[in-house]
Amino acid sequence: MRKKIYTIFTTIALVFALSAAKAQVIVYFTVDMSTAMLGAAGGTCPVIPFDPSFDVVEPMGGEYNGWSSPENVACGLPFTPNPDVDMVPVSPGSLIYTITAPALVPDGNGFCNFKYRIDHSWDNDEIRGVGDGNRHAKIPAGATSVLIASVFNDSTNVITNVSGISNPTFAQIQKVYPNPASDISRVAFNVLQPGDVQVYVSDATGKKVLTLVDEKLAFGPYEKSVNVSGLAPGMYLVTVQIGSSSVTQKLSVVR
Repeated sequence: MRKKIYTIFTTIALVFALSAAKAQVIVYFTVDMSTAMLGAAGGTCPVIPFDPSFDVVEPMGGEYNGWSSPENVACGLPFTPNPDVDMVPVSPGSLIYTITAPALVPDGNGFCNFKYRIDHSWDNDEIRGVGDGNRHAKIPAGATSVLIASVFNDSTNVITNVSGISNPTFAQIQKVYPNPASDISRVAFNVLQPGDVQVYVSDATGKKVLTLVDEKLAFGPYEKSVNVSGLAPGMYLVTVQIGSSSVTQKLSVVR
């Protein structure tokens, strides 16, 4: 009898363990820091633009999904980057930052709660409808990994999963900047399904004039430079294509 009860409890525990494991989601965060300001949240810093050479971008504090941000760098002082806890640029010089979270388990309503900070200045200008100053991303049921792209101190919040959803969009352009451009622009984009990726620029007739990427890429955020110095002034289209999924954004070339 005891053996039978033990077997039952063991089975129940295994079921709960498997359920918990399936509920875990790998979260890839990106945040656009190009308009971020220090001190805007009412901290001790004066309100000054974010300076990537001095200021550290951090993700959630310890009270959000178990992450910790041990650094508390004073405004204007240099820091030592730590990729384990700091967000890092998707490419050198970029103001699009990224970090990959460990496996998280959404709360009972399927939400992942998070926010970012520069040093000790939180991006809590946006209230996500529940009055606590945090962002609340709804994780689609059945997802095993998601990418959350947002803008610091703005309500923009895009969640795209790569499993458990019909006809997902695998390509996503986060930003083309500067735009207009006269020599060098950059395209920040997200790959939401590993595979063959093409990123190219075409003119008004649909003719490809520049190929930026034509290779297999893994899931995650990327950024590529676009040298438009050899293009005639006018309007062009930047396209990110992954299989049959594609997205475009206009790029204006000026002189």
